[in-house]
Amino acid sequence: GGVIRVQVDGSQVVGECPLYLKAPPCVVPAQMRKEQIADMKGYGWRKLYVEKASWELCRETAQIQTWMTNRKSHEGLLMHGPTGSGKTMTATLVAMSLWPNPKATYVLWPEMIEQMKGKYGNPMELGEAGMLVIDDFGVGDIAPWVLGKIDWLFETRNAEMRPTIVTTNLTPKTLTAEPEWQRFVDRWRETMTSISMPGPSMRRS
Repeated sequence: GGVIRVQVDGSQVVGECPLYLKAPPCVVPAQMRKEQIADMKGYGWRKLYVEKASWELCRETAQIQTWMTNRKSHEGLLMHGPTGSGKTMTATLVAMSLWPNPKATYVLWPEMIEQMKGKYGNPMELGEAGMLVIDDFGVGDIAPWVLGKIDWLFETRNAEMRPTIVTTNLTPKTLTAEPEWQRFVDRWRETMTSISMPGPSMRRS
């Protein structure tokens, strides 16, 4: 894993390694790369994410590099910044680079809420995921009884020392000011490194 720019040449995929590996270029069997993408799709990742994510576009590569080099197995990330600042891409790159140990389950926040309501999926699977990536945290209104189940999710993951990555458009001030988020944020301080992803939308550029 960890290929940034890929060029298929026969049976190999050639590209650049993440900077934290300090060993470019990477040469990975094309079949292995294809299998990784297929495997990640089974854990909720969109094919477009894993094919298009690039460390060259990551604005906070140095911080991510430091975190990946020094992180303990249970440590996660909280990435906050405006829409289009590269949070989802960065989460994808982290998941790809650490794969398959752990394998990261990806879920959009609105989809996770629906799972918590019991409309589809199994909420227990989110609690048991080796790594859980929750994208776009905090969008929309949530019923109090659903907040209770989300609280259970984070409590379970913390107790079992399973890492979680959260991306959000909400600012740290908003997260700490809203009563419904305060319990979550308190737990995150103990288990997550907070990284700001500022700047204009990368999609526009």
